[in-house]
Amino acid sequence: MFGLPVLTDFTHRYVGPSGHPDPRFFIWAMAWWPHAILHGLNPMWTRAVWAPAGYNLAWATGVPGPSLVLAPVTMTAGPIASYNTLALLAAPSAATTAYLLCRHITGRWWPSLVGGWVFGFSTYEVAHVGLQVNLELIFLVPIAVHLVLLRLQGAIAPRPFVAALTLVLVSQFLTSTEVFASMAVFGAIALIIALLAAGPDQRPHLVATAMSIAMSFGLAALLAGPYLYYVFAYGIPHRTPIGADLLSFLIPTSMTRLHLTAFDGMVRRFPGSLQENTAYVGPALIAVLILFAVARRRTAAGKVLLWSLAAVTVATLGETLFVAGRRILPMPWRAVGALPLLNNAFPRRFVLYVFLALSLMLAMWLSEIRWKRSGWALALLVPMLLFPAPSLLAQHGRVVVPRFFEAGIYRRYIRPDDTILIALPRARDDLFPQSQSMVIQVQSGFTFRMVVAYTGPRPREYAGSPILQALTIGVVPAVGPPEFQRFLRSHGITAIVMQPRSTLEPGITKLVGHPPMAVADVLLYELSGSNAGARGSGQAASRRFFLPRAM
Repeated sequence: MFGLPVLTDFTHRYVGPSGHPDPRFFIWAMAWWPHAILHGLNPMWTRAVWAPAGYNLAWATGVPGPSLVLAPVTMTAGPIASYNTLALLAAPSAATTAYLLCRHITGRWWPSLVGGWVFGFSTYEVAHVGLQVNLELIFLVPIAVHLVLLRLQGAIAPRPFVAALTLVLVSQFLTSTEVFASMAVFGAIALIIALLAAGPDQRPHLVATAMSIAMSFGLAALLAGPYLYYVFAYGIPHRTPIGADLLSFLIPTSMTRLHLTAFDGMVRRFPGSLQENTAYVGPALIAVLILFAVARRRTAAGKVLLWSLAAVTVATLGETLFVAGRRILPMPWRAVGALPLLNNAFPRRFVLYVFLALSLMLAMWLSEIRWKRSGWALALLVPMLLFPAPSLLAQHGRVVVPRFFEAGIYRRYIRPDDTILIALPRARDDLFPQSQSMVIQVQSGFTFRMVVAYTGPRPREYAGSPILQALTIGVVPAVGPPEFQRFLRSHGITAIVMQPRSTLEPGITKLVGHPPMAVADVLLYELSGSNAGARGSGQAASRRFFLPRAM
């Protein structure tokens, strides 16, 4: 459904909205990590973007683990092919690992298949296809739960368990630090609930397993030490956490096939963007939850699942309870969300754990009712209500790189390690046009550096620079020529490149003081002498590992 439009041109077309910047950043990231390792560069602090100071990639969603795993694909078919591979395999891989977890618990094939489908193709997962690959790659979460269950059942010895779980944790950390952190929090909550629900004879084994899990986290922290250094050493950013609206669990948005237009007005009042409102589970799955609770509420497994689901649902609502877009009252996550690291997690993304718990409940409930027609009719209604909308399936973009860069013409005008400004105008459907320059830089093999980029979180300099702020959104800076030229000199910019007939041309020409020249299919402002000192020393500095100065 998602892949057919890109399979015919796998190296130029990509899964995701054409005007959204995130797919372009991930395409850049898929190329950056292998490039940095192969060329002996510091992969965590790059001067390829936001030059000359550079950028700390520890707080960007750069998926270093998957990018290195798919490095052979990147080097043979290009980063767009690698990105498409991740985007298309994420949901099926999550469904598969959830199926294996359900099969381990229930021992039955069909119930596990339905449970795996619900997790792998949930509204959370489908909404992130082609957008945030780091949030889409959640197949390791069921594997972690599976390993813990195997240890609790004595099916795996302590040492192999610690080794396997450490590998899973490191892999998840190098895929998404946000999912890693939330998995740790809700895993700890589930263990506490299990300790409370277990009998006296089971608690010592739970405590021993918890100690093994803690050891795995300690080993994972040691292995991820260099990455963690960059996470903490240069300041921790803070984002405003946004939770899910209470009604969003029941009312579908336009991302589902069976959404009701009568509720569109209410959906628009839900906090956050439409793409992040992924809490819809549907009435059928809620009905299964109720039936499961009635049947299993007194069992230990039922208590753990039900109370864990309650805890993660409350957390998903965030710091404030919203109902139909209206603030109602403060929520418990306000205390937790004030902690470092966790204050960067978006509570509405915790819905992935809601779907994991519900998929397990669905599989367990189906395995108990056997082949009752009414129960299976209800179960099969669940994926029907979660089926994605055609508009979501039709979201595909295409990378178009100017011939100036694609044909290598830029090498006549831009020397290795020069810092350039690619000025792209604001587009109606593209809030961050600078994300296009990320793909252009990849096409050039990271030959030059860019003063403006799209990396998600921005460097500290951005907040105090109206010039950077204007150029990032594709408008002419509201400054005079002297200030703009000081900016060019201080950043060592040797050239400005823009499209022909760009709306930026008159304003940039006035600020630079001379018109551009037409070269191939671009306009080029040559700024000879702007980078006289930086050009000679920059190349040497980029060829060795270095610790960046504090921002």
